[in-house]
Amino acid sequence: MCLPFEPIPPPNEKCQKLVDILKTLLWIQLVMGLLKFIIGDGSHAMTDLICCLILYQGYSQLNCCNMIIYIFFNFTNATWLLNIIGRNIQNGSSFFPQAQYAPWLIEYASFVFYIIAFYYGFESYKEFKACMIELGGPMMGGGMVMGGSAYVPPNRYQTAGQSSSGKPTVKEYNCSRN
Repeated sequence: MCLPFEPIPPPNEKCQKLVDILKTLLWIQLVMGLLKFIIGDGSHAMTDLICCLILYQGYSQLNCCNMIIYIFFNFTNATWLLNIIGRNIQNGSSFFPQAQYAPWLIEYASFVFYIIAFYYGFESYKEFKACMIELGGPMMGGGMVMGGSAYVPPNRYQTAGQSSSGKPTVKEYNCSRN
């Protein structure tokens, strides 16, 4: 896949809300990654920046597979931080080793962020998967059907007529499983 993607418009209101939340999470994770570069934690900063790319791919294409990868990355990052916190508790050391408050505050804030991102990543996965199933296949067109021909995504919108402004109105599919 190459950047930039042509974003797929969310087919329903719940999808739109989740995409908006994911955009906010993207900006927060981007700032956290840049802050980690500044404090000298390059490997974890790189992980956050890779997560930003995966998250952008996920919400722009409504791709449930990318959301699974994003969930996995956030889970491993949170587990790493939990190991450090556990080690500090086990050894009886301070939560801010060597009195370096700023780097550790960023790391602890990252832990809280990863838990929140894990939750919304899973909610987005469920919604994107429901939309994919109800629309009849992968949103991106990235698979092969049984006959061996390339998959063509269905028309997600049906023109329902003209509005008072003269623009065609759109009938939206309801993909949520409520």
